Amino acid sequence: MFSVLIPSFNHRPYLVECVVSALRSTLVTEVLIVDDGSSDRSPGLFPLLRDLDTRVRTLPNPGGENRGAHARLNQLVDAASNEWVAPLNSDDRFVAGRFEAVRHVAAADTADLMFGDLVLIDGQGSRLGLRNAVQHNEVPWPAAWDMDDLVRTGCWLPPLLLQNVAATTTNMVFTKRLHAALGGFRDLRYCHDWDFMIRAALHGRVRYVPAMLAQYRIHAGNTIKEAAPDVAWEPRRMLGAIVADTPQLRDDPAMMQILAHNHYAAPRGHPTLTVVVPSPLARGLLQREVVEAGLPVCLVGSLDMVPPESPYLYQPGPAAAEALCLNDLRQVLLALSVRAYDAVLLLRTTSDEGAGLADILVLRRGAAGRWRSGAIRRMRLYPLDPAEPDGDAGP
Repeated sequence: MFSVLIPSFNHRPYLVECVVSALRSTLVTEVLIVDDGSSDRSPGLFPLLRDLDTRVRTLPNPGGENRGAHARLNQLVDAASNEWVAPLNSDDRFVAGRFEAVRHVAAADTADLMFGDLVLIDGQGSRLGLRNAVQHNEVPWPAAWDMDDLVRTGCWLPPLLLQNVAATTTNMVFTKRLHAALGGFRDLRYCHDWDFMIRAALHGRVRYVPAMLAQYRIHAGNTIKEAAPDVAWEPRRMLGAIVADTPQLRDDPAMMQILAHNHYAAPRGHPTLTVVVPSPLARGLLQREVVEAGLPVCLVGSLDMVPPESPYLYQPGPAAAEALCLNDLRQVLLALSVRAYDAVLLLRTTSDEGAGLADILVLRRGAAGRWRSGAIRRMRLYPLDPAEPDGDAGP
């Protein structure tokens, strides 16, 4: 049996149909609602909702406090009487047969969290389209991935490091046991759902239900449509916190390489540098430092993996690539933040002037045939510790 959890906030026009959609299934034994400080008289509908069905129960919010969806979800999970819980945003709707489909998958496999596909609707409830969690992804999956195998084995961590495949908490069904093990939803306004999904994939068993499970409403009041800088910054902070807190992720070069391609992980406001590092081990070790430092650097194994939007490329030979350190990248980014150079020559010693060009040349996209007559910066790379002499230092 399932408990449906509805954190209600300023969705009075949608709240009744939201609750009614949760009551369709006999597998739902309770619908819990708590208001999060709405200013649109949403709580005035609560008596009506309780009269609809004895399964509807409202939780008090005496001070009318606004604590955020993450906090209200945690409150609702704690109050739920069933082991399986299903969040439902107060502007969304469940589809008929949702819980029957979830129960079918749960009966055939062990799972701590399940999610599926979505129907996209507008403010009036008209269908805008469908969102398949596997096929309708925000960014293309790497060509080498066998998505059928990932779905079959429940290996959802790699896809989740690239994007939020669930898209919304409305798409989730999970156990109270998992919620407790993860410490609940974290204090994140925009991406508490994505954060929870990643941590669930790290510490639990995530399964995909190949069915439309909910109607996700897209309208002017969606939280995700708020100020773009805030929406973009929070996922980057969230991903950095997960890396810092999870040694099994931080110490896995393959997972860190996947994370490097997450477009939220790169800061905005100054050029992005792509570096070709053929060695998987060297690339993984350096990528871990890059992500922890929050540098806008993408490390790839070959030229065909260079993202098309990357403005600068560095393709050193194997030895020079393995000698790269985090401080080298910081110095290059600092130079590029001052001016949009056509090329930057990286010199460790005066003898580097005669080194192979590929080992020292950082090239701006589009400047390949004319950089010698363009804006060039010759830059001396210094070691992280200024007291440590390099190969050309004098007494």
